[in-house]
Amino acid sequence: MLIKYAATLADRMFEKRLAGPGQKKRWDGLYQVPVKELEARAKAGEADAAFVLGDMFDQGSNGVTRDLVIALDWYHHAAKLGHGDAMNNIGSMYEHGDGPLKIDLDKARDYYEKGTKAGCGTAANNLGHFYAKGVAGLKQNQRKAFKLFRKGAGWGDGNAMIGLGLRYEEGRGTRRHPIRAVYWYRRAMQEGKSGGAQNLGVAYHRGSFVRANPKKAVALFREALPGGMGNTPFMLALAYERGSGVERDLSEALYYFRMADDRGYKAAAEGIDRVLAAMGEEFSTALAPEDRLEDLRQMIRDPNRTFSVQALLLELARVCEQLVDDKGNPAADTPYVLGKSTMIRGFVLWKQGNPEHEGPVETALAIDEKHPFMTPGERVSLLTSRAVTLGRHGKWDEAIALHRRVLAILEKDPPPEEVVTLGAMVDLAYCLHENDEFDEAQRVNAEVLSRAERAFGMEDTRLLRVLSNLAQNEFALDRPERSVALLKQRLAIAEKEGLLEVIDETLRDLAIASFHIGERDEAEQLFRRRIALVEKNGDSRDIEQARRDLEELFSRE
Repeated sequence: MLIKYAATLADRMFEKRLAGPGQKKRWDGLYQVPVKELEARAKAGEADAAFVLGDMFDQGSNGVTRDLVIALDWYHHAAKLGHGDAMNNIGSMYEHGDGPLKIDLDKARDYYEKGTKAGCGTAANNLGHFYAKGVAGLKQNQRKAFKLFRKGAGWGDGNAMIGLGLRYEEGRGTRRHPIRAVYWYRRAMQEGKSGGAQNLGVAYHRGSFVRANPKKAVALFREALPGGMGNTPFMLALAYERGSGVERDLSEALYYFRMADDRGYKAAAEGIDRVLAAMGEEFSTALAPEDRLEDLRQMIRDPNRTFSVQALLLELARVCEQLVDDKGNPAADTPYVLGKSTMIRGFVLWKQGNPEHEGPVETALAIDEKHPFMTPGERVSLLTSRAVTLGRHGKWDEAIALHRRVLAILEKDPPPEEVVTLGAMVDLAYCLHENDEFDEAQRVNAEVLSRAERAFGMEDTRLLRVLSNLAQNEFALDRPERSVALLKQRLAIAEKEGLLEVIDETLRDLAIASFHIGERDEAEQLFRRRIALVEKNGDSRDIEQARRDLEELFSRE
């Protein structure tokens, strides 16, 4: 305990003392020098210039196209001039088989030895790992590894500092020394190495050689996260899952477990499954599976509730399995269990934008036809989902029929907010327009606009969609002057709210409609306003498209 206390106090001191930036390489400023000048300086015998050229071609940085063959040539040039880091990088290319080289650990060892003799800390670190593992013809020797890590750390290599700290922590190749372990982890952090923060965070998490401090562990894991390996987000996930050092939050735990999984950390998959199961259990406090199913049904309709779709689907499958297995339970009636479960599954997948919603939605609607179980609101949602799918496949007659069914339900059982009915009418009108039924589409949209203006006012953003659709109806019915009036109203709303995408789209449509009523100058002015807008706020493709639209319009004359 005394040792942990001393190491913790030492860390407080090191944290303050080592808070500044780490050491800079003497050649760091050369990365700003033009390539031609670097080449001239390298050929004149400047080793640092040759090394920087090799690194640029190695990384494909500073406007240089990545080319490992050229990089290797410059590394060899720098190595001949005695550059230790160039020797190390050649060794690394041999170790990993990069560029034109095949893996050759013996040659890698030779170059690491040369780099170490030349004073390269990174080469000493790499050679230390060879001794620690006993590879490349070297007998495993933890003492030699320790000495090389100590040498590399002294020369400013951050990874060697981590290796040295780990050996002081574990007592490999040297006596265990927690205070020195803390010091070298802090030095590694100063050099920008996330492994130092990760290892120190684990120490505070476990209380291994410093006093346990979950909050400090989490802070260190966060610091290590940007450059960390999979174990860094994994440790953060554990903290959120257990509420250790942070407030328990399964959503955050899931986020970090998935990050760890993406980074290749094998244990993360089990963590994901565990958190999803825990989330599912917390969706409902009920014990009976039929009550839990009903709670899930209510939860998905709550606009204020957020949840993991994956967790919900897993819990849904678990509850349904319990119901199906409970043969004596009248609530386990198969059509209703299947209907409710497929409805829930289809609804959440549809809201998620997952194309796999189509099958469950169709199945749930088919069951509801024979064994009605849905509320009017549920039936409206799934019929709308099915209609949208049919429209996406160009089956407009079937989509229109379903939208009419939706409106019939809403008329019989009006929703509390009229916007629901108006949205359904807009959906119907859209399908009518796409099916070339322009007259009825225009009548429906005109009614929507009139009711929406009464309900929300003349300048509400909820008018934007119907104004656009109605303008298209009028244009299709060869009434472009009406389109112009509608689009001017739409543009005024969009400009008042600063909706750049809507402004861009409306300027284009308004210019086209103006052109068709003979207002050529107005049309050109509108297009030029659009070009000015995208030049200020868009990317090069937006600008090119806006100019192309202008040219195309006036080429019709």
